[in-house]
Amino acid sequence: EQWTGAKGDFDGDLFWHVRHVIIGSMRNWSRTALEWNLANGPNYDPHTPGGCTECKGALTIDQDRITRNVSYYIIAHAAKFVVPGSVRIGSQGPDDLPQVAFMTPQGRQVVILLNEGKSERKLTIQSGDLQATILMPAGAVGTLCAILLALARRSLARRTMRDILTETGIVTAAISFLIVAAHLYA
Repeated sequence: EQWTGAKGDFDGDLFWHVRHVIIGSMRNWSRTALEWNLANGPNYDPHTPGGCTECKGALTIDQDRITRNVSYYIIAHAAKFVVPGSVRIGSQGPDDLPQVAFMTPQGRQVVILLNEGKSERKLTIQSGDLQATILMPAGAVGTLCAILLALARRSLARRTMRDILTETGIVTAAISFLIVAAHLYA
């Protein structure tokens, strides 16, 4: 369980929470990663007496306006593809590319990874007989699943991950934010 604060930094909070709450807790056999809290008002309420007065929700609701905050995107990395009933599976990679992998009840493999380095990284993701090379920008967080690797493999020309996702109707606000900079090659 962790929370983001009113005075936090989007990039810093995204990295720290994906690294420690999502990837770190799951690599250490946690069954749940929790960002606190789901939603609050513009004054960080409601909260219990004596409770956190600066805890920012994943969503800020101000009458009819909804703002997605950093916790929304932190959880989005896992929530879209790591569905209930998924289990963590083994994965490995360089220390400066922390990652965690899952198998969904539908048999799809999902990898959440973070490039902590200061330069773009070229890496190969392999899932069974599927393989794709990804150019992961410095400071990027990504969520990849085997279905995307299969779609990329069928692609005849180099295309961005965003193109592939858009054509297949998979893009959501969270996903387009998460992996817009990654590239898959057939």
